[in-house]
Amino acid sequence: MKNFRKTFANDTWVMPYLRKYKGLLILVLFLGFMTFFSGGALMFNSGFLISEAARRPSSIIYIYVPVVLARAFGIARPVFRYVERLTSHNWVLRIVSDFRKKLYQTVEKKASAIQRAHQTGDILSILADDIDHIENLYLRTVFPMVIGWLLYIFVVIGVGSLNWAVGLLLLLLLGIITIIMPLMSVATNGVREFKQHQIQHEFYTNLTDEVMGLGDWLISGRYTDFMNLQKKPIKEIAALRKQDHYFQWWREFFVQFI
Repeated sequence: MKNFRKTFANDTWVMPYLRKYKGLLILVLFLGFMTFFSGGALMFNSGFLISEAARRPSSIIYIYVPVVLARAFGIARPVFRYVERLTSHNWVLRIVSDFRKKLYQTVEKKASAIQRAHQTGDILSILADDIDHIENLYLRTVFPMVIGWLLYIFVVIGVGSLNWAVGLLLLLLLGIITIIMPLMSVATNGVREFKQHQIQHEFYTNLTDEVMGLGDWLISGRYTDFMNLQKKPIKEIAALRKQDHYFQWWREFFVQFI
């Protein structure tokens, strides 16, 4: 934990920009929370409205407020969703823009040393590709995860204030879904991803050497051995991906069961 805090304390890439755009980040999380809150409130209010209308109240005044709330939540949900998408993309693009600017300035200072061993374009393409993954990381992983945690806390506190037993049950079940399952996924899939990258790296390295000596393989009559040698890492990668699909299936089944 100390090393983790020390890493972020000395970080000069991520933390400065998180502080710079913290207001926009808070707005993104708030809009995402309000999107799901509006959807949940619309579902609850619609159920209440249907049940009250089925009782045939003596006056429409009794169901007037739920009717107005149904319209309000029905309009609010897509509006919050649209604004949240715009704001989140705006935040991510600002971060990526600053990252690229700092990246190019850093590479420019060491351009002479880099050009001795590599082409500058190759290095920039690799680093820029890594930065592009930041957009998907935040939009598809970080933001939904944080918004899910906010909803988790809100639901547990709200239900716990009405019934503490049900609140504790939701604390346990939703905690498994929002905390334990993601950690298990990271731990399990992380090992498989690491093995897959290792196999791919060795495969490309060996393939390059073997293609350069393809004539020797053909002259010696070992074409079949050459093909079998290439199929082995491909089968290993396919097996790892198959295990990953099985894990995802069982994870989704367990979540739906809960």
